[in-house]
Amino acid sequence: MHLFVAPRVVTRNIDIDHNIMADVPSRVNNVFPRLEDIPPEARFTEDLSPYQDGDLYLIGGKVKRWYGDKTKVLSPVCVMKDGKAEQVLVGEAAELTSEESMKALKAATDAFDGGKGEWPRMRTSERLRCMQKFVTAMKTVREQSVRLLMWEIGKTRGDSEVCISVLTKSSLSLNTERV
Repeated sequence: MHLFVAPRVVTRNIDIDHNIMADVPSRVNNVFPRLEDIPPEARFTEDLSPYQDGDLYLIGGKVKRWYGDKTKVLSPVCVMKDGKAEQVLVGEAAELTSEESMKALKAATDAFDGGKGEWPRMRTSERLRCMQKFVTAMKTVREQSVRLLMWEIGKTRGDSEVCISVLTKSSLSLNTERV
């Protein structure tokens, strides 16, 4: 039998300057900006409304809209609203069920087809064309993606730009005719 003994905690009288402590709430209230004071280039949507496409999902190469339950996505970034610090509603995310999970797994398994599917048999130059098409599409939503990373997970703008740049750099600009 093991016996856990908590360590003794020694406390001392600490003199607290109550004038400083009384000012804490007002100082905390000034830490967070009001949503409307955030510069347009830092907002996740131009009109500060929540992101609208969190109910889209991809299965078998097709984008579908989810009409079932959704989860609110709150930013870790707080703003002042009605005198209180509040997390910002970024949008909603689809709460897909096990049925959609199994459909996605089946679509992926069918597409791979034990190494005999379309993608595994595709020539390298064709795969590169597919990736270039993806990169081109990502470039059209680059700024939106950067802002969503900033608000959804609290990344800095610089870190968010680096993450998206990894996807959108012209590293796939290989000559597909030679591959």
